[in-house]
Amino acid sequence: MVAPLFQMRCIGDHSLLVFVAKYGDKMIYLNQTASRIYQETSEGAAPAEIIAGFTRDYPSVSHAILERDITGFLQRLDQCVQGTPTLEGAISDGHFSETVLRRDAQQAWVPIEGSLELTFRCNLRCQHCYCIWCQWQRSERSTTEILDTLDQIRESGCLWLLLTGGEPLLRPDFNQIYSYARQKGFLVSVFTNGLLLNESICEVLATYPPMLLELSVYGMSNGTYNKITGHKSGFSRFQHVCDLLERYDINYALKSMVQRDNWSELPQMRQFAYDHGKKFRFDADVHARLDGQDVGPDVRLSPIDIVNIELDGNPHEIVRVWSESAKDRHRAYDQRLFCCQAGRTSFNIDPFGYVSMCGRVRNPEFSLTENTFAAIWQALNQMNARPVPNDFSCRSCPSIEFCRTCPAAYWLPASLREVEFCATARQRATAFTNVMINKGEDCHVKI
Repeated sequence: MVAPLFQMRCIGDHSLLVFVAKYGDKMIYLNQTASRIYQETSEGAAPAEIIAGFTRDYPSVSHAILERDITGFLQRLDQCVQGTPTLEGAISDGHFSETVLRRDAQQAWVPIEGSLELTFRCNLRCQHCYCIWCQWQRSERSTTEILDTLDQIRESGCLWLLLTGGEPLLRPDFNQIYSYARQKGFLVSVFTNGLLLNESICEVLATYPPMLLELSVYGMSNGTYNKITGHKSGFSRFQHVCDLLERYDINYALKSMVQRDNWSELPQMRQFAYDHGKKFRFDADVHARLDGQDVGPDVRLSPIDIVNIELDGNPHEIVRVWSESAKDRHRAYDQRLFCCQAGRTSFNIDPFGYVSMCGRVRNPEFSLTENTFAAIWQALNQMNARPVPNDFSCRSCPSIEFCRTCPAAYWLPASLREVEFCATARQRATAFTNVMINKGEDCHVKI
């Protein structure tokens, strides 16, 4: 399978060369001159033709200087193709900063990142899942419809794209969808339990490397996998998949949804990731299902257990980082409900073609069958600008700086808001304060 190395993307005032092959997370910023040279080269122009064109358009610049600069740029570009230099030193005709790109996207309301849920179906039956237990009366979109959506969001400026589910690998057209997205110049992340990965999928991932392939890990034994997912040999299969990915030299990261049946194995999961040289993260915030039903206390950890896990390691640094991010969240609620980038630079599309602010705020939703993405994006912009409602109690909560609350909390019933956010926030407020007061002492929460 021969893959193109670059795809040129124009996002706002920025021209980028996004690596399609070789790298999954690299891009090169091109200034106006470099962008023109690359475009003409892509259209088949010879170096002599390009130099002649620039000589004609810039008569005040000597032919020798133009020849030197254009030839040098093309040589460095070829070095990138061959993979001989370090990427950072290969192209010096412009400076790229992801921070600048995101900042400019925010100012211009460009949908630079989005998530695309390919299916709500799954090969596992996890207790904590927010989607697979719901009864859906809608049909999943066809391959053609999804590819058309990719074209539309690309045209609107989407660069970072998450493919998720359910289990996205259940779709028989996953390879086609993923390859198309990478060939179009998206930087693609994939969230998967990984158990369906096979050599066919790995060949595609190796040809078009993902920005991030994140595997969910549910425990360190088949018994724990069976309790949580219903898969009796899930851990054995997970180990095989990790070996398969390493054989194909595909980088991946691990994450875990920590709950009552696996939290005792969290140290082992961390160690597994460390032994394999992989990044690891976990989340203990189990949310309600999309139909509004709670998963129940048999799944979700208690607030005390959640805070103890969060403080494990370097509690003082954890509290410091948390406090800094919380200040920004608190200040944002003084102005508008959506203190995040939902509807401003990010969006979510479900398996049935409905676009919403994010995976947590799905109302209102807009159908891609009835509207273009560009028109829908304008509607989401208006929702993002919505001021904080007077009845949003989170705004005045004394524990808001210790809460993971987000705009979705506004639409939650009070009972769900309490178990998903409030109880844990109050526990953090007490525990984090104790950490700052009792430096150097045991920081576990006392019952």
